[in-house]
Amino acid sequence: MGVGKADQIALPDFNAGAMENWGLVTYREQSLLYDMNRDRFDRKFYVANVVSHEMAHMWFGDFVTCQFWDELWLNEAFATFISYVGLEENRDLETGRAFIANRYPAALQHDQTTSSNPIVNIENNNGKVDGHPKAGSSNIIYSKGGIILKNIRCFLGDEVFFGGLQNYLEEFKYSNPTTYDLTAAWENMRNEVGVLLKGKTVGDHWDPWLRQMGYPFLTVKYTDENTKGINIAQKRFLN
Repeated sequence: MGVGKADQIALPDFNAGAMENWGLVTYREQSLLYDMNRDRFDRKFYVANVVSHEMAHMWFGDFVTCQFWDELWLNEAFATFISYVGLEENRDLETGRAFIANRYPAALQHDQTTSSNPIVNIENNNGKVDGHPKAGSSNIIYSKGGIILKNIRCFLGDEVFFGGLQNYLEEFKYSNPTTYDLTAAWENMRNEVGVLLKGKTVGDHWDPWLRQMGYPFLTVKYTDENTKGINIAQKRFLN
């Protein structure tokens, strides 16, 4: 991860929940300290997830980092998703269920509105935004971005997904890659492994999910009762 060691420090008065300073992560006390004899399971999971999120940032955000705010998902969506991956070996935490319960509702709730925005949002790179995108943008970047990464992992398989990430981190260490660089790394690994995508690239499949807001509402109708043919239509779901 580019540093010899990583220390964690709890501060009694700290504005953020935690901050991924490279090699010295700072936390609110309640985000790091856990009493196994007193605290409930949800506290244990919260602390484990926060620490895992910040440690994921040692690679995604510190070792490599986005060029500007429109690509912030390369830092935050990865830390969100990888934080759960990092806890998978502890089966008591049931991270698969926790990821769905914690991230899907926030993403779906915001993405069903007309005020939503894409994960890769060019509006954050045209002079209108001076700092870290807030509020609804964060729900999309952190939660929907993390969900999309989970889906890409399932779509590509672990060999291509994690192999591509390793190559991406090595090629762009100490620099500022883009989403195109990331999907190219997966595409190269896909070709190396021999995973077929029916004439399309990884970017072809996933760019629409990253660069368009919303999610589809599917309508399925029979076209013929005898042949059982079906007609599938989709439009953006809005509430």
